Amino acid sequence: MADNKSLNNDIEISAKLLKEVHRNVREYLNEKISSLDGCFWLNQESSDVSYDHMNFMYKNIIFSVIVDVKNRSGKSYTADNIVKRQVQASKDYNLIPCIFPIKVLKDKKIKVKFKDWNLYNTITEEKIIPENICGKDKEEASVWELRQIGIRCLLRYLQSKHCKVTFYHDVVEVDPQVWFIDSAGNVSWLLIRVVCPNCDDSLNSDKLKDLIKKGSMNNGYMAEVSIVAPNGGNVLRGGTFETSILNIKQIYSAKDVQTKVLDEISDEEVSDLIKYSVSRKPVYENNKTSIFEIYNNPSLLLKIGVDNLDKINDLPKNLVVVPIKYENGIKENKNLGLPLYYICRKTSVYAKKGYAEPNKVVSMGSDNFLILRRISGNNIAYMYRHNFLKMLVDYKKQLDTILEIKSKYGIGTVIKLFDFLKKNVSNIKFNQVANGSKKYNISDAKGLYDTYVAFRIGYLGTLRMLSGFSQSAFDKAVNNILSVKDFAFDFSHPNNTF
Repeated sequence: MADNKSLNNDIEISAKLLKEVHRNVREYLNEKISSLDGCFWLNQESSDVSYDHMNFMYKNIIFSVIVDVKNRSGKSYTADNIVKRQVQASKDYNLIPCIFPIKVLKDKKIKVKFKDWNLYNTITEEKIIPENICGKDKEEASVWELRQIGIRCLLRYLQSKHCKVTFYHDVVEVDPQVWFIDSAGNVSWLLIRVVCPNCDDSLNSDKLKDLIKKGSMNNGYMAEVSIVAPNGGNVLRGGTFETSILNIKQIYSAKDVQTKVLDEISDEEVSDLIKYSVSRKPVYENNKTSIFEIYNNPSLLLKIGVDNLDKINDLPKNLVVVPIKYENGIKENKNLGLPLYYICRKTSVYAKKGYAEPNKVVSMGSDNFLILRRISGNNIAYMYRHNFLKMLVDYKKQLDTILEIKSKYGIGTVIKLFDFLKKNVSNIKFNQVANGSKKYNISDAKGLYDTYVAFRIGYLGTLRMLSGFSQSAFDKAVNNILSVKDFAFDFSHPNNTF
């Protein structure tokens, strides 16, 4: 179903735009759900680990919904792995798998308007109208439904203890269920099991040992939640029940665990490092890249292309962390937020060499996984952004146009635009830069470009002064890492040297 790359002649459907589409679909379905007596939401939002994007219940039937966003040419932005998980979950937990198809033709506010529910069976592609489906009077709740109840119970408990939940999910096959920050500021994980007549949700000792090994860099807790029907029997789908937390205890302490050197961790730990890091809110994101803090190591950041986020749960098993090699002490300088490690397959040429060259891994774009040094203190880019805007006071109209272009078409289009600026073109018609897109006219392109170059020279000069490098050493750093494109109106990046 999925082709995660948009066509050049279509709009670029960013992560931000996808979120807006999902929000509007929820609002549309909410009108339908509210109009049916006995129809209600179970989940309106999903995590990165999920069977679907949202789900609701009617007549004791659970409808699992995936929003399938497509561009003008019909290319889908739905990851294959979530579709596979939904189909399997529908068989395991008695759900009706639904697709909500929607085309996005323009990069602006999305209006969701259909004559009916716009739901289709993921497997058979038949139209689904919930009110026309015969429900069941009695249906036992599945382990997935019971886990949802248990998770909601523990989320309320953690909130009462002033713990900040950073991530949770309801996929039965994946442990642990919750990541949170305790009152002492420690990142911890919580394993949840339910005690109910309906099912055996126990955890065997081997699986627990494996879980502790994977999460060994953080404190681990386990909680059991009792879920019973009022008569003490099995809990029915959509029926009444009572919950209570039987116990919650710490089962692992990471206090004495020393963090390994990144290029010495095992293949399995590399995969876990990525998964645990992306389970938190990114410290920076745009329509190409997301950057996350490395769990238990706030001095490092994980940089990942947004297209790879949907593949997190299907990472290959043979990943290794390879150090990036620099010359003349560049790597040791703490004022430069450089990429320090490259994550690749064990069969990669870089893994065999034992190191990677910075200019090569950076030139790969957003498809790779990089671990960056996080620089502390004030980002000097903010000061230069202010100065740059002052310098551009005579070019405010042009600047507003360029910022609008970046917002609508991405940084890549701005880079192409500056290639035209370098050619001293007096007036640029924007369709020269992005075929089939709206026409923008930018007058006095040469003056704008000269101003930009003056800003960039001053910015790099200040950066060299702060880094303490000689001119030759800094030139090597610039040639390895920096280029004009990295400074094209992207001042909010947490690593201003990358």
